Amino acid sequence: MDNCTLTLTNRHPHYVNALCAPLWRADAPPTADSVEAMWARLVAEEGGVATGRVAHLAPSQRALLRAIAEAEDGVPHPTSHRFLGQLRLPLSTGVRARDALERDDLIQQEADGRWTLVDPTMATWLRKS
Repeated sequence: MDNCTLTLTNRHPHYVNALCAPLWRADAPPTADSVEAMWARLVAEEGGVATGRVAHLAPSQRALLRAIAEAEDGVPHPTSHRFLGQLRLPLSTGVRARDALERDDLIQQEADGRWTLVDPTMATWLRKS
């Protein structure tokens, strides 16, 4: 397992296993290209799930989720006036959206304070869609 694998999966145990298992079963050792190709396959497979979950969100929640996903290293202050201003969301709406996304297990606050998506395939899918 390399750093690329851990970065793509955000160290999410399910996705580390989902990504690495087929690579370990392959006849040839994994390469950066094979890791990227397998990740793209996982993202494509999970895209339908992501589409369904995102479609049921309120517009403010969708906007906040996408903005957090687009910040690959996470967002330190998703309810700051500056960040919400870029999304054209009022503070109260942004706080409610963040709370709802956290309650629905779509976003999480990392130990260092950054906010990221819980599901790394959804984050990748949102960045590409």
